[in-house]
Amino acid sequence: MVAADEQSDRTRILAAMSTDPALAALARVRMATSNRAKERYRPVVSPTLSSAVPDDRDPQLLGRCVDTWVRGNGYGHEIAVAGLADRWQAIVGPQVADHVSVQGFTPGPRGGELIIVADAAEWAVQLKYLVPKIQQRIDEELGAGVVTNVIVRGPGRTTTGGWRVRTGRRSTRLNST
Repeated sequence: MVAADEQSDRTRILAAMSTDPALAALARVRMATSNRAKERYRPVVSPTLSSAVPDDRDPQLLGRCVDTWVRGNGYGHEIAVAGLADRWQAIVGPQVADHVSVQGFTPGPRGGELIIVADAAEWAVQLKYLVPKIQQRIDEELGAGVVTNVIVRGPGRTTTGGWRVRTGRRSTRLNST
């Protein structure tokens, strides 16, 4: 219906244009403005509009974005090992965790070395027998290949010096005079 009315208006305008120059100018202006109005209100269809199916262009959760960035930049192993210290009691059990702590992690090209320290020499000896089982639990928690070697250390020396050498009158050193 609208198209028929528009067509009849154009026919009247064209008929009027032939007789009156003012009406012809008015008709040209009306046609130009109606074309601009149609162009202005035409919906723009962009190929980047989102769809009903979730994809990468949709807003993402912050945790998912951070996880993607961490894995993409190669920080996955370091964060997994940092979480190892937090989950240490769940991995080795509460009794062992009371006497053994994670000292550090040294990354390597094919995995890394986990250094654990016992608070007594007896615990260090016992842990050396438990290394395969601890390695298996770490692989279950973090994934295979993150930690390839577990190093067990006993308690360190409590004194800072070595042997003390006496000098003086009561020294056992021979005086060279």
